[in-house]
Amino acid sequence: MSERVVVDLEIAAPAERVWQALRDKDEVLRWFGWEYDGLDAEVDEIFFTGAQADDAARTLDTGDGVYTVRDAGGGARVVVTRTTPPSRDPDPIDAGWQQFTAQLRTYVEEGAVERPKGA
Repeated sequence: MSERVVVDLEIAAPAERVWQALRDKDEVLRWFGWEYDGLDAEVDEIFFTGAQADDAARTLDTGDGVYTVRDAGGGARVVVTRTTPPSRDPDPIDAGWQQFTAQLRTYVEEGAVERPKGA
């Protein structure tokens, strides 16, 4: 199955800073998802215990999507690819990757994210 790009965006911060925000659990908890009681466990599963990271290549394979962080001029380019076909159009899983990566960008560039409250 071929890869498809679901996110491709630039972040106005060094790639190393973006990578740090993906690899430090305390930081991921600040920008990822919705606020709810199970967030810590979900972050742990998606980004750490259930993921494979390559620090040298700055890639993070979550099993459902692959984050790649590259240098892009004075900032970073973040690409998320998936190998699973869309479940429907629009695909809610793709939309989740897009939203969470936008939250990552806001967090890195501005230092804060206004996350929705979850159930």
